Amino acid sequence: MDRSLSLGTPPRAGAARVFSQIYGAADSWLAAQMTRQWQRPLLVLLPNARDVEEWQREWRFFAPDLPAPLVFPDRETLPYDRLAPPADATATRLATLATLPEWRGVCLAPLSAVLQRLPPRSFLDQHAFVLAVGDHLSPEGFRQRLIDAGYRNVSEVSEAGELAWRGGIIDLFPSGSPLPYRIELFDRVVESIRAFDPETQRTLQKVERVSLLPAREVPVDAAALQEFRSRFRARFSGDPQRAEIYRAASRGQAPQGAEHYLPLFFTESSHLLMHFPVDGVVLLPPGLEASARHVRQDWQERYEERRHDTVYP
Repeated sequence: MDRSLSLGTPPRAGAARVFSQIYGAADSWLAAQMTRQWQRPLLVLLPNARDVEEWQREWRFFAPDLPAPLVFPDRETLPYDRLAPPADATATRLATLATLPEWRGVCLAPLSAVLQRLPPRSFLDQHAFVLAVGDHLSPEGFRQRLIDAGYRNVSEVSEAGELAWRGGIIDLFPSGSPLPYRIELFDRVVESIRAFDPETQRTLQKVERVSLLPAREVPVDAAALQEFRSRFRARFSGDPQRAEIYRAASRGQAPQGAEHYLPLFFTESSHLLMHFPVDGVVLLPPGLEASARHVRQDWQERYEERRHDTVYP
């Protein structure tokens, strides 16, 4: 294909532009041209996670001058699984959601992730905050705020969404961060913040501030769990105490697999396009219709297998 191809003006809102005879890696080359010429954020919907990895490699070849794409991965759990998504997948998803409204580059997402319900923007706004050197904080109040945002108390942090508390030292691995941080307090004042290696536990460079996102896609504070229980009773008939997920919420615990019940935690949920800039362009490469049918069939089969499970209704 001619590298000097002119794409003209970007399509109007709600309109489509069709490109034919797109083979091999031509669609990622075309995306690079769109990004350069149109100066619009671009959301690329892909059939599966393997295609996302291939696109990342192709992007480095076709667009070394452009920022690396954001990635919004799948939760990496099958529908109706009783397990929480891996911490690193959740961290990447939340970091992308936080960045996406102001993003001006490319975002890659597998179709299954785009079809999943997400927390509303207000959830991120409520639980995201910045901690800086010199800030005053109540240690117990800060700890509770992190726990309410889904962080787990551990003896030694090793993955995103964990915190360890030792006297005036807080080890914290923020969701979406490549490294954990060691926060030293002097009385109630943040005296220093240092990144550290989670494998060796040795401190690295100092930083002045750190951005904190929630560690889960659902709220786990007492009020949120009470709201979940209320909506659960309204949605499912029978004795709710037979359901393990309801009993866990009644004990004040974050239920395993709660992400599959996400709409019961919020008055309104969202989807990925609701977090994308309004002037953005969505690219649909060939083959998505077949992938959508496959995802739908997969989810329907999982539902039929588990629809009569009273422990996880």
